[in-house]
Amino acid sequence: MALQTNPNLNNQIIYELSVQNLTEKRNFQGVIDDLDRIQALGVDVVWLMPIHPRGEKMRLGPCGSPYSVRDFRAVNPDYGDLDDFARLVDAIHARGMKVMLDIVYNHTSQDSVLVEQHPEFFYHDENGRPVYRFWNDVYDLDYRNQALCDYMVETALMWAKLGVDGYRCDVAPMVPLSFWTRARREMDALNPDFIWLAETHHYPFLTKMRDRGWNLHSDCEMYQAFDITYDYDVHYFYEDYLKGKGTLKAYVDGLNRQKAMYPLNYIKMRFLENHDQARVCSLVHTDEQLRMWTAFYYFLKGPALIYAGQEFMEEQRAMVMGNDAIGRREVPWLTALLRQLRGLKKLPIVRDGAFFLDDPEQDSILVGRYELGDELLIGAFNFHMVTGKARLPLPDGEYENLLGGAVTVKDGCIPAPLTPVLLHVTGQSVEQKAFKEHEG
Repeated sequence: MALQTNPNLNNQIIYELSVQNLTEKRNFQGVIDDLDRIQALGVDVVWLMPIHPRGEKMRLGPCGSPYSVRDFRAVNPDYGDLDDFARLVDAIHARGMKVMLDIVYNHTSQDSVLVEQHPEFFYHDENGRPVYRFWNDVYDLDYRNQALCDYMVETALMWAKLGVDGYRCDVAPMVPLSFWTRARREMDALNPDFIWLAETHHYPFLTKMRDRGWNLHSDCEMYQAFDITYDYDVHYFYEDYLKGKGTLKAYVDGLNRQKAMYPLNYIKMRFLENHDQARVCSLVHTDEQLRMWTAFYYFLKGPALIYAGQEFMEEQRAMVMGNDAIGRREVPWLTALLRQLRGLKKLPIVRDGAFFLDDPEQDSILVGRYELGDELLIGAFNFHMVTGKARLPLPDGEYENLLGGAVTVKDGCIPAPLTPVLLHVTGQSVEQKAFKEHEG
């Protein structure tokens, strides 16, 4: 991991949105209009999916993919102009949040300004034609060209000078690590607090591309330049468990392995869904289960991602190549839970504590904890709402649940909870002051 990575990133809440799909306005002003609501969810960082003009050639869907970029230095005219973007940045900053842009440095649209002006920036086939490695609506950039590296670093610095606070880097392992380390070094001179999030890959994609002869980087390698990587190394265990094809133990084992696989100060972004994955509400079908999973992923060490629509219990994946705005079915209990969980995420023990997940004694009940000195933060979850017991590392007695109510530990156990249990204990006494200070 980059040595200068700020451990406070473990306490952050990120909100991912598509300008095209967030509101019926489908522009920067629509996002501005929605910022108070987003802020009230406890959000620290607003991640804007690509805001650039989209390619016309080989266009996918009615609007084209936002990841098929025509011009890295321009904004989509459907969203507004650079002045409108500046107003959005100012509005986000005015609410105490940061702006993260989605950058797509592996490829461009087939009709991009770089294809027209710098065809030498791309990989070519034996006939000299630009090529793609995976997605057929784009051409892939070849970073063996030093002029391309210069252009892309200059572009990254340009947006930072306009007030952008971080980048989510699309398919980052497909771009050479040497480029990312250079970009990071030059950005550090401009803004040492800039946030670098890498979209790293499920291992089948990584190995498939390597077997084809392409040098894609592993998560471990990406930590040399990036602060945060995706949780895709365990995401398929999570989905298999929800689909009844895998076990809770397999998922927990994967989460625990991360502590041995990555640098000591590794940071993983935690999520139940994102724009590339199934909506969590298409996988769980009761409010009780959703409450349990929502509390659990906030409990995990690492920043928590909310994907626009998740707070409205959307079941259908947003079609980012189309014009449909996300549904806005109000879910008061979920909004309230997200605001409460901000308090959990802001506890110092979540940033500084050692994190543990116990082996599940049943394929539904999971107990985890943070340890820091004589301080404990304990979470108990019951994903399938079964009967049984959860074993807690606490003396017998009554403890206050951070999410409301109290639990009684008897013989080192509590009944399998039907609502998430979060206990913050210091010297055998419940300490809620820090939690309540940050609760939305």
